[in-house]
Amino acid sequence: MKSIKMFAGLSAVPLVLFSFVFLFQSLSFAQEKKFAQKGVWELGGTMSYSSRKQVSNGSVSGSSVSTFSVQPFAGYFITDNFELGFNPFGVSYTSFGSLNFTQVTVFLAPSYNFKTTRENLYPFIEGLIGYTSQSVSSGSTSNGISYGGRAGLKISVGSSGLLNVGINYLLITLNPPNSSGRNGENDFAFSAGFTVWL
Repeated sequence: MKSIKMFAGLSAVPLVLFSFVFLFQSLSFAQEKKFAQKGVWELGGTMSYSSRKQVSNGSVSGSSVSTFSVQPFAGYFITDNFELGFNPFGVSYTSFGSLNFTQVTVFLAPSYNFKTTRENLYPFIEGLIGYTSQSVSSGSTSNGISYGGRAGLKISVGSSGLLNVGINYLLITLNPPNSSGRNGENDFAFSAGFTVWL
């Protein structure tokens, strides 16, 4: 129950984040700068929900696994095309039978955004390195350094909005106390989100 209370206190975070993003989107006027230029900020994030069940010999078996994730993002272009990004507080909540898992991640996310002949498309590659911590409703905890990468495309929406789509691969480390080797999961996923640039 402790992890449920912890997550419930964060339920307003996605609403505030996306209200902030859409406020800037609606208030943006003609931009003097263009996306991916030095001095530009990118703000937004991703949100996802999935539910899956195990199938064996054509029959559904076991409890369903439901996951809800929120991953805010902030980035700043220190030079044209090169962005220092930060995923400050990603939260993933998974329910499996009587167990609940709360996973918190913090990632540095430097990226390179490529210019194309079309001004509304920006392919990108991004490195990810950070820290992951997981608590289980049974009382156990695990954590560790996680890393990986992401590649995808940012598509202009309106005057300063960006639809972000990509694929990512993460090596997530979740070592219990006194662990001698790496424990965790290797995660391959499709991601989509929305950001604005200022």
